[in-house]
Amino acid sequence: MRNAVLSTHIQLEKFTDQIKDKLAAQNPDDKKRSIASLLDRVEGCSRIAEIPNRYIVHDGDLVELDGETYLETQKVHIYLLNDSLVVTTFIRNRRGPVRYKFQALFELDSLAVVNVRDVECAKNAFKVLRFPDQHIYCAENAKTKRDWLDRLEEAKKIQAAASTQKRGLTEQILQSPAECRVAGRTTRGSRYAIAQRNFEEAADMVLKRSRVDNRVKQLTDVLTRELQGSPEKSLRGGPQVTRRAVTQLIRLGRSTLACDLYLKNRSTAIKQSLRYLKIEGAAHLYVTKLCRLFFNHIIETGKEFKFTFNEQQGCFSAFVVWTKAELKGFVNQFSRQALAKQSNIGAVADCVTIARTHCSSLSVIGLDLTFVLNSLMLKGMQDVLQYNKEQLIEASRHRNMEEKWYPMNLKNPNAANTLIGEMQKVGYENFQQLVYDQCFVKVATSTVAFVKVVLSFLREALKLYIPELHPDIISVISEVVENHVDLMSLAAKSDRFEDGRANVMNNIDYIFQEFLPLVESKIQNVSGKKVHHLKDIRAKNKAITRKIQSAGVLI
Repeated sequence: MRNAVLSTHIQLEKFTDQIKDKLAAQNPDDKKRSIASLLDRVEGCSRIAEIPNRYIVHDGDLVELDGETYLETQKVHIYLLNDSLVVTTFIRNRRGPVRYKFQALFELDSLAVVNVRDVECAKNAFKVLRFPDQHIYCAENAKTKRDWLDRLEEAKKIQAAASTQKRGLTEQILQSPAECRVAGRTTRGSRYAIAQRNFEEAADMVLKRSRVDNRVKQLTDVLTRELQGSPEKSLRGGPQVTRRAVTQLIRLGRSTLACDLYLKNRSTAIKQSLRYLKIEGAAHLYVTKLCRLFFNHIIETGKEFKFTFNEQQGCFSAFVVWTKAELKGFVNQFSRQALAKQSNIGAVADCVTIARTHCSSLSVIGLDLTFVLNSLMLKGMQDVLQYNKEQLIEASRHRNMEEKWYPMNLKNPNAANTLIGEMQKVGYENFQQLVYDQCFVKVATSTVAFVKVVLSFLREALKLYIPELHPDIISVISEVVENHVDLMSLAAKSDRFEDGRANVMNNIDYIFQEFLPLVESKIQNVSGKKVHHLKDIRAKNKAITRKIQSAGVLI
């Protein structure tokens, strides 16, 4: 039995090399088959070389077509490896030997190749089907297409044969845990033999135990390599593909190693999955795809972890730590698109809401990491608030430069109704009380514009609200309001508005007496806290009036 196990173990180690030699006989072009040439010519493919015994079978230029319209989408250079298909794109303005950029990798056992009949808009084409996607590639001529189809078919047959034999050898090796039960009996028996001074029998039992230990080590090594295998396989099959190897490691008493290898395997699969995600379209569309992909992976991993490690309670803390680490990596990628410093507050609020919603779905596996997510996003949200504050202040300055401080004239009732509707959308339900004579507003145009943009900003900022962000929101609103009031105070003191100072003061009074209380109520409704700092700003109203009067400019 021992010799049989060792023999199958050696066969498993040498099997990939046998397949490599078989393909080498078919293609004598060693320089072209070397994986080193792929590393030299393709940017971003270093991870491909990490899988041992990979090499190039064939490569060439193809054109990728749209799956529905059959229109050309891009030119690609494809490498057929002994176990996978590597798709690369051309680099414009290239320098040095690097000509292509890595785009995707498909394992041969996960795809199907289908011939496409020639039509007017697509000739010499074939499909590569990889659930749930399909890719159509067009060759230069019929001979090149036939060459690709033949080589793909032959490579898939050899890969299938390799997988079948490897699976058979592994199954033979996996039968050895049954012998591991001998170890326990051997240990107890040797102790009894020593106590009875039967040294010969004790020595035989110790030697038998050492042989079993050696087979356990061999099996552990095989299972470890199985879990450290290709990330594409884990990505395609999900966490369930690791169950067999993980279960056997647990049976061998290596639950800590099994836990560590399983989580590392899932980390690699998640990174590989996110790497395939393309950045295109609006930010919220990309973020939706990113969140759905990432949190679904975490949920699947958690469900499989609870199933596999159900009796290994000590491993669950490791899963929580792993999830937090993965969440940190997710936020780094999320922030590059959604929390860029110079981002509109509305777009940021939409993206953060999407992330929080998906994060809350982790409750199905018993995790609540919303607090951790908010903590990781806090710095990015603070930076966005500060950037938008500066934009609001700058816009207020520009508007006030040309302001005449007369009541806003909307010319006709329709325009007034439109403005009332716009104000209600940003949360100013009683704005119609400022409208008189059907088309006039009691305050100036710049004040109306200021109120509208600040309420719009506040509505989006409150979507981001967490207690840690409360001081930042209050600070931004305070600075923006104080800046606008300072600009109006300067206008009231200016000789340019000698005849309209009363109008300017009317706008200042409106900001303090009507607008600020509205802002306070909106913040308090969300936070549940009284906004003392804004109340302090309102107290400055009388002080500003006295200052202008003491300057002798207010009648």
